[in-house]
Amino acid sequence: MSQLNDLSGKSVPVAIGLEKPLKNPRDTGIDQQDEYQAGVRLMIQSLRESPQPVVLLAVGSVRDIVAAFHREPDLFRKKVRRIGAYIGEASREDHVEYNVGLDPQAYIGLLRSGLPVYWLPCFDGGLWQNGGHASFWQARHEDLLQGAPAELIQFFIYALEKETGDPRAFIRAPVDPARKKRLFAQTRNLWCTATFAVLVERDLRLQDGHFRTVPRGPEAKLDPALPNALFSFEEVDVTVTDTGVVRYERGPKSKKIRRFTLRNQADYARGMTEATAQLLEGFPVKGR
Repeated sequence: MSQLNDLSGKSVPVAIGLEKPLKNPRDTGIDQQDEYQAGVRLMIQSLRESPQPVVLLAVGSVRDIVAAFHREPDLFRKKVRRIGAYIGEASREDHVEYNVGLDPQAYIGLLRSGLPVYWLPCFDGGLWQNGGHASFWQARHEDLLQGAPAELIQFFIYALEKETGDPRAFIRAPVDPARKKRLFAQTRNLWCTATFAVLVERDLRLQDGHFRTVPRGPEAKLDPALPNALFSFEEVDVTVTDTGVVRYERGPKSKKIRRFTLRNQADYARGMTEATAQLLEGFPVKGR
């Protein structure tokens, strides 16, 4: 994070989250060690200080979001515009996705919360499968990074090759051609990035033969499905069992959430790759 703050000129705060899984779906985690409370405290503080509702994005176990919600439920209902949660399996009851396995009770707690959850299942149909309701796709690094600033190339080399030197000095150094070639030869499993842009209310369109994220018009912001050229978020009724199995059904214990749905499966991987590449190419390097 220090590298990204240095590149962008921003001061995005970072905090350590709760260490242990929640004991039940309503656990606040307040009894965990103080050194692991900073993440929940920062989230609550950020919501309190924000003059308007905010978007929360979770790419892991959702543990700290659920714990924070149960500490300050009224604050969350007032200040959370939506929660984008990259977690779970859309259709197979026998597949426990990795993020769910990290903290099953947190997963249950989120889906039972009644908060504006925008659910982006990691898979649909089992491991590495996407039957139409998962955000998963694959892309070559070369396609993602070919237009990215040199400093961002260095950022990825530092991370993926597990460099141990001065992180800030490294990203400002010239790119080694051999290391860049190794980086570009790899393929990556992906779930996020371009969807982040849509969740914070940018649009994703096909323009001049390429998929791009662009600002939404005022009228489009009124549509909670956030429809775009590749996907949308359909409203579904779900119940979640005490073992974390999600079922699509309406009943006394069901909650309405919005589930990720592909609108253009044929172009999804290409479109997401192009939109992600555009975002990386436009990364705001300070001083440029």
